[in-house]
Amino acid sequence: MGLLEYLFTEPLFILIHGQTSPNLKGLQMATNEHNLLKDLMDRYGSMVGGKDLYLALGFKSYGAFRLANERNEIPIKIFKIPKRRDWYALTSDLVQWQMSLTQKPRENVEEIRG
Repeated sequence: MGLLEYLFTEPLFILIHGQTSPNLKGLQMATNEHNLLKDLMDRYGSMVGGKDLYLALGFKSYGAFRLANERNEIPIKIFKIPKRRDWYALTSDLVQWQMSLTQKPRENVEEIRG
């Protein structure tokens, strides 16, 4: 494929007045999500559990995590593994939730204040 064919078949990403096109922002988010998923998969594997889980969810202690769980306020699906003490979540669910926080930061701030 030549350069001209490429330019007319692939979406163009335009920088206008300091703003990137929505397509580029989507590409950046996908790249960030992919990098975050790769990093966490390398670190934890397909599941995150125990202290790593509650810290990744933003809780400073297990007690705070436990109370949020009792109130059904954990933002992702968590589960128990038979004959294990800790709670677990899929790493991919954790990444999706973390990335969702960056999608609309103003709404998240208002939600916390509200």
